[in-house]
Amino acid sequence: MAALFTPAELPAGFVYPQGLIDLAQSDQGLSGSWWLIGQNPAYARLCLAQLQQRSPHKPLVPFAKNDDEEVLACFDGEDRSDNPRVYFDTFSNLSTVNWAQRYSLSFSEWLALALSD
Repeated sequence: MAALFTPAELPAGFVYPQGLIDLAQSDQGLSGSWWLIGQNPAYARLCLAQLQQRSPHKPLVPFAKNDDEEVLACFDGEDRSDNPRVYFDTFSNLSTVNWAQRYSLSFSEWLALALSD
């Protein structure tokens, strides 16, 4: 079971997709080197704090990490849909990113990838 951020920690109006809630509450693991960062709540909060510092103008909600590629999967905190965009953070400077041109997947696309990786 993996912990998720509380509503107070999330961007205003952001709601986790049901698929992530179900995954976090289950014993089902992800394939390959992906894992839900909520399995380590202290690490998850550190990732959130660092993203808030590195990307002050774009709210990102980290939820999974790929250890092989050193990549964080993050929800677009401004996406209010039930299948929010997922951006990938490589622990770089995000202050100058053009988010409209940044590569992203929907959560359902990411989940299919992470379950088959």
